[in-house]
Amino acid sequence: MQLTWTVLPQGFKNSPTIFGNQLAKELEMWKKQNQGEGILLQYVDDILIAAESKETCFEMTISLLNFLGQGGYRVSRNKAQIGKEAVIYLGFEISQGQRQLGNERKEAICQIPEPNSPKELRAFLGIIGWCRLWILNYGLYVKPLYEALKESKDQYLTWTPECHKSFKELKKALMMAPALGLPDLTKPFELFVHERQHLALGVLAQRLGSWKRPVGYFSKQLDTVSKGWLGCLRAVAATVLLIQEARKLTMGQKRVVYVPHMVITVLERKGGHWLSPSRMLKCQVVLLEQDDVELKTTAIVNPAMFLSTENPTEKLEHDCLLTIEQVYSSRPDLKDEPLKDPDLELFTDGSSFMQEGR
Repeated sequence: MQLTWTVLPQGFKNSPTIFGNQLAKELEMWKKQNQGEGILLQYVDDILIAAESKETCFEMTISLLNFLGQGGYRVSRNKAQIGKEAVIYLGFEISQGQRQLGNERKEAICQIPEPNSPKELRAFLGIIGWCRLWILNYGLYVKPLYEALKESKDQYLTWTPECHKSFKELKKALMMAPALGLPDLTKPFELFVHERQHLALGVLAQRLGSWKRPVGYFSKQLDTVSKGWLGCLRAVAATVLLIQEARKLTMGQKRVVYVPHMVITVLERKGGHWLSPSRMLKCQVVLLEQDDVELKTTAIVNPAMFLSTENPTEKLEHDCLLTIEQVYSSRPDLKDEPLKDPDLELFTDGSSFMQEGR
């Protein structure tokens, strides 16, 4: 005798995927019958209906409930949010033109006590990482916590006063997280990028009247090779990294990218001395050959100031090329001929190695 499942079993890892795909196929039939009335979004078993009027929303909801009932589906009455201007969907509080983190999620995270083991710290970082899009300079807050994980051995957690400070500031930043605007693909985007402590930090914004509304905050760690570069060169790597990251929200719409460094000049004049051919090609493709990217320099180094400034294009306070020349130019006391009567004669086998990108 052979037994088989007649329903999807609880705990089977592929149950959500199978259910979501089957529901999506059946909802396509309902969408064809209700074209032009509103919008339906579906993620696994969560369904969102958006309409321009409450009456249309009610009509679509009744039609969808009847359709699901005829298909053998059951809907939870307690979880239903019908005809509201703001709803909780996938943990977000969504209203017209914006989304923000729900208060229940914020409070639940802020009630987590300080971790006592690497496992508890990883769990906290996983939960808070889901909210990173709302937290300005997220990477700077979590950097000491990730360093504590690297230094921890077995079940012992290396918890320092710096970790304690970052843990508290991260919760404070979460509670103060603003509402983010929903990406409007009919308007251009403005992306501010800067590099700090080997992290690519930035904010993506769009104009709403006369002011800029943030769409998302970005924080990405530079790779090991880029960390060993000078600050002006690290800005090139940070710009490339965040342009690619922002594309997930801009969907090819035009972006004006503001950077406090002469990114294009540094890439063209000094890139060949530092970047490998493959990395150089990648940077050129992202910065120079994309129709949706326009680069501008700015003297602003603070994302908060960028959001409050009407015209962020200002003259830079430093010359990137001059800075690179001053730091990495040959020393004036070095000669191309051997010294006469030297105090020491040193020899090397010509080998070298890289440590932490240097």
